[in-house]
Amino acid sequence: MKNAFIPKATSVLISGLLVSGLQLTKASANDLIASQSAATINAANTSKAVEGKSALDDKAAASVTEESEFEEPEEAANWTAIHGNLNRSGQSKAAAMVRIEPGTSRLLEASIDISDGDPVINSQIKLLTDDALSKNSKMKDAKAAFERYSTVSSQSAAKSRDALNILIAYRGFASSKEAGDILLDEKLRLNGLPASELAMQKELDSTNSAVVENLMQIAMGLGLKDVNSQTEVVAGGFKNLSALVGAEAAQNSVDTLASWHKRLRMPEKVYKTSIWSPAEQQEKLRIIQEAALNRDPFISKVTGKMHKYNKKSKVSMAAGHVIEGGLGVACLVPSAIGPAAQIALTGFEMATGGSEENKLLKQIYLSKRLESRTLLIKEKAALALQNYQMGMMTKNPALLTFAESLVAQMAGDEVVRKVFGQTLADLKLELKSASLGNGSNTISK
Repeated sequence: MKNAFIPKATSVLISGLLVSGLQLTKASANDLIASQSAATINAANTSKAVEGKSALDDKAAASVTEESEFEEPEEAANWTAIHGNLNRSGQSKAAAMVRIEPGTSRLLEASIDISDGDPVINSQIKLLTDDALSKNSKMKDAKAAFERYSTVSSQSAAKSRDALNILIAYRGFASSKEAGDILLDEKLRLNGLPASELAMQKELDSTNSAVVENLMQIAMGLGLKDVNSQTEVVAGGFKNLSALVGAEAAQNSVDTLASWHKRLRMPEKVYKTSIWSPAEQQEKLRIIQEAALNRDPFISKVTGKMHKYNKKSKVSMAAGHVIEGGLGVACLVPSAIGPAAQIALTGFEMATGGSEENKLLKQIYLSKRLESRTLLIKEKAALALQNYQMGMMTKNPALLTFAESLVAQMAGDEVVRKVFGQTLADLKLELKSASLGNGSNTISK
């Protein structure tokens, strides 16, 4: 009688779980899609569609760089000089494809993110990251797995398997092996929703890092005064960017940044010659990273999911000890009470989020997603800080502006003022006001 009761009870439990699983929603799917949009450029707000190319060009030109009385010491070399120099030096085909000409850009017809930092730089990062991800085969596989496992039927089946594993432990060593593979980054099998989310997160963050790095290299090259050096540096960034988004999109990016660079006006007094000590660099880097981590919406969202596991009240902790302990003892009773207690224990665990084994695996996946985003933020913060100082020392307006914009995008303008003393816009306005004041004094005299 006992043996006949167990399979029947198990069947009833699993059937009940399948029915209750139909109430699941696609909250996880919505969370990841929302985090991808925010994570692409670490902006707090979403991008707005641009209506009308001519109106957008005027708006972008006005918001990116203000027209001032200060003139740039030297204009960037035009395409004719660079093209001729490339042909004479016999550089690579990839370099010869680059046209550094400030003209119209297809980028500005897409979208501009409303966030701190330069709008052209922000929109470039977002557009190229999205473009690169659309061509990424690993991202396509991860998205296909995500869509497959985020359905109601797939989530119901996953809950049923978890309940069955509580009853008969059919997974064996599979869970501990999966955890080891994830923690050591040795293998990531797309066998469920958490795995597909992690795969998508890693591709998103690594792609964004590569796009930012190569855009900054192009900006650096555009700000160089020597034509040969300018061509070499820009061509290197163009080549790497082409591998991610294709030659046409990479060329559009070069054209856009060249047009943006031409409008830059950087007073000579902006450049400082002081060098930060190692201790100062580390402190500034710590401030940027800490602010960016606190500001990143994805970090907050995933941390909130983790808190569901570790933020338990004393009452719920005590109830868990009493209920699970009591049912565990009842499972040892050699009668119908034992199987009934086992079923009740399984139902309690499933009602509180699943087996502890499954919860631990979910937390490992969430932890690796946090690790991926944290690494991205730290890399971008270090890249921005190093190149800001390099832009100051070499008097490179494009590199300096790009680096500051990246910090503003990640951590906000207030952090820019805290780390660098003031923003470039503040400094230019201050110098302009001082210049106008001196002119008024001269006239009054």
